[in-house]
Amino acid sequence: MRILRVVTVVLTLFPAPLALAQGDKAGKTVTLPGGASSIVESYQDWSVNCRVTGNAKLCRFSQKLANQENGQSLLTIEFQPVEAGVLSGAIALPFGLRLAEGIRLSVDGKEAQQTFTFSTCLAIGCLVPIRLGAAEVATLQAGMKLEILAIAHDSGQRLSFPVSLLGFSTAASRTATLAEP
Repeated sequence: MRILRVVTVVLTLFPAPLALAQGDKAGKTVTLPGGASSIVESYQDWSVNCRVTGNAKLCRFSQKLANQENGQSLLTIEFQPVEAGVLSGAIALPFGLRLAEGIRLSVDGKEAQQTFTFSTCLAIGCLVPIRLGAAEVATLQAGMKLEILAIAHDSGQRLSFPVSLLGFSTAASRTATLAEP
């Protein structure tokens, strides 16, 4: 199956904001550079989206993989900074996976020992919430390719969903900068 890397912004992975930069109690208005109410920027294979909502900023960066032949979404991965060097996010994967097995991450062929569990399945696919500490984020920033590893429900075959890390470091840094109060 040929895969086309499509960079997109997906704000549906998080039902509620996890981290918002809010104005101070003195009533300072939250703004983005140039007074914009929203910003969308691309950094190689990653997309940054930041918007002002009320008196708060919601900033995330994401990547989407789609089937080149039919445009069907295969995977969406999205992160937002929650504190210095720490990212929180979610991965939406297609149906047909063994949910009880969870997923694992592999960066440049080195598989992590941690298993991330599925939380629910929605119309967009099955969601895996993910929180990465500073060490994991540094590994992603230094890497070239992330693989999301899962098991097919029907065959038991191990599946790998490749995600480019080109632009990840820059997108993470820019998102953190935009999210600052």
